Amino acid sequence: MKNIFDIVNKALDDGIENKRNLIGVQYKTRGKHPKLCTVVDEYTTYNRAGDVVKVAYVSEHIFLNQIVRDKDVVLTTILMNEVTQ
Repeated sequence: MKNIFDIVNKALDDGIENKRNLIGVQYKTRGKHPKLCTVVDEYTTYNRAGDVVKVAYVSEHIFLNQIVRDKDVVLTTILMNEVTQ
């Protein structure tokens, strides 16, 4: 298991310009019944000065043969639970 502080520091050091494209990355949710989710989109929020305020990702998984979307997934959740092939 990865150390959460190393993940957050790496993400902050990379910055918004050097971040890798996470669309298509698969990760497992935490909890008793983990689900395999796939990142499908990215939402970036800017303020009036043009500074990045928030970056959230959209992920989806299949539940009872239907697609369920989560619209507020943070970077640390994806990096901490990423599934490697």
